[in-house]
Formats: sequence, structure tokens, C-alpha cells
Amino acid sequence: MKDNSPYFGCIVGRVANRIKEGKFTLNGVDYTLPINNGPNSLHGGNKGFDKVVWEVVDRKDGEHPSITLKYQSHDGEEGYPGDVTVTAVYTLTSSRTMRLDMEAFPKNKPTPINLAQHTYWNLAGHNSGKVFDHSIQIWGSQITPLDQNSIPTGEFLPVKGSCFDYTSEKKIGISINQVPGLGYDHNYVLDCGEVKSGLKCAAKVKDPFGSRVLNVWTDAPGM
Repeated sequence: MKDNSPYFGCIVGRVANRIKEGKFTLNGVDYTLPINNGPNSLHGGNKGFDKVVWEVVDRKDGEHPSITLKYQSHDGEEGYPGDVTVTAVYTLTSSRTMRLDMEAFPKNKPTPINLAQHTYWNLAGHNSGKVFDHSIQIWGSQITPLDQNSIPTGEFLPVKGSCFDYTSEKKIGISINQVPGLGYDHNYVLDCGEVKSGLKCAAKVKDPFGSRVLNVWTDAPGM
């Protein structure tokens, strides 16, 4: 609430990531958003979904306990059009599995929505140090380069042989200091890895001890 952390573990909205110069046009209408990241609007503006109080509207106990949170975003909030109802359902589907389902329902006007669950992961565990020894493989042979304000230029850039090349598994710390600017903050254009239930494998992360693995699956074209 006091804006003292880099979006640790929160739900980001209405729109995660940056909107160039805080401006967009929808159905012929121009909209202007708060500028909170250089010349851009980032993660919903000055008071995005991460800095509001959500209402608990349902709770279930039993074999698969869950809690449902709801937030009503009003027309004009942070410059976005229309009233929107957002729900987030956290469910413990097993003793070691948590599921999050997020939905947004516009009420009276079209509006852009791009929700994100902004969790940071250290697979080696709490207080285990930096993640530089984690190894990653990414099924993306290209990135979208950024301009000086971290906005994609529209180009595609092959990663082969560069500090962005994770087509084969390697440790984060090997190349991170070669990345210009603030480090890895780039979109990968995804190739088609293994496909399961309509989702393709985009990335795999392993901790230094090999005991924990994080797999990312998506139907999106980029990550």
C-alpha cells in the first residue's frame, strides 16, 4: 500500500507492463494515463490493482480449500475507461499445489485488460542468496529489442551467441552482467517447444541443487 516494494507477489492491473507515454486509442477515443515509469505508464498507474484493498467474497474449506477476492474498478480509474469487476480465486488443489484463476468483466465500456501475478521465485528457498546459480532454458530464438525507455522497437533480434541466448540450458549469472540497462526485462518471441493441453513449453528453471524445477507453459506468442 505504501509503494515500497517492486510489486512483490501482487496482482497487477488493469494493464501489466508499460504503455508508451501513457497513451492509447480505443474505438477512436484517445485516453491518457498517469506516468509512473520514465515517460511511460507501468502496471496500472500510480494506484494499480496492487495498491487497493480487495474484498473477500467467498471461502471454501474441505479437500480443495479456496478463497475468492473481488475488486470493483470504476470508470476513469487511473485513466482507464469503464467499470470492471475483477476476481481472483486461490485454490489449494493438493497438499503441494496452488492454483490461481483471474478474470475481469467489463460492465459498460470496452477497456484493455492484462492481468499478471507478479511473483518472484527463488527455487533454492528463503534466504538462500541470489538466483544467479539458477539455470534456465527458454524456447525462444528471438527477442524484441527495447528503446531507451524499455518499449519494444518492433524489431525481432536473434539471440544466438548473445547474452540473451538460453536456447540451451545455462546459469543466469553467466551472462546477466552483459545485458545493457537494468538487466533482463525483454520479451522473448516463443518457438514451439513441447505442447501439452494446447499449451507450449516456454521456459524451464532449475535451482542449483536440482531439487526444484519451475516450468512455464503458455498459449501466448511471447514471454
